[in-house]
Amino acid sequence: MALTPSRFTVDAAIAGALRLANPPPLLLGSQSASRRAILTASGAEFKTLVPDIDEKAIGDRLQDQPAALVRAIAVAKSDALVARLGGEHDASLPEGLLPLSPGTVLLTSDQVVTYQGTIREKPTDLAQARAFVQSYATAPCGTCGGYCLHDIDSGERVIADDSTSIVFQEDLPAEVVDAVVATEELMWCAGALMIEHPAWSPYIKEVVGGLDSVMGLNMTLIARML
Repeated sequence: MALTPSRFTVDAAIAGALRLANPPPLLLGSQSASRRAILTASGAEFKTLVPDIDEKAIGDRLQDQPAALVRAIAVAKSDALVARLGGEHDASLPEGLLPLSPGTVLLTSDQVVTYQGTIREKPTDLAQARAFVQSYATAPCGTCGGYCLHDIDSGERVIADDSTSIVFQEDLPAEVVDAVVATEELMWCAGALMIEHPAWSPYIKEVVGGLDSVMGLNMTLIARML
């Protein structure tokens, strides 16, 4: 079940997301609270359908370049959903999803956090989430996102990726770490990097790349892809 976006995630999406001009109807292949908030803020009309794939079976986290990995996962999500939509009377499809509006574009994506040459995905537990959060005070981190747009009617597909970098102050108080880790949404953020959390805001020194990109959906890039 998709999480309900927190108030500060919604506020950050509204403040930072690009408004799309006459976007086509979209099918978002994600349950991400932040992606749904950003897409809502962009003015796009969309439905959601979550792909059922084993992301861990795709790529090599120790050897692959982050951009290649996230692009491959975004494409795999798209392939899985296109196949699912092509099945006749698939009982697993959510009620009300079909029929899709003519011209619907499927949007799938993936994101990892990069830290000191390693790739980080969603934390496996609270202990790992806390360790991730604490580590960002010791060295810069970044994000790498992969995007796939697939026109349901024509089959035309566009794939792209983007990256950001973030620097936090070194004096990250324990109470800030506690506040961030206590947020349920954190467990659904790659690298536990919930940058829009208000407890973190005073400790961010620099962000290179858009806030929406760090949150998982670069709407400027999506607009160019469309």
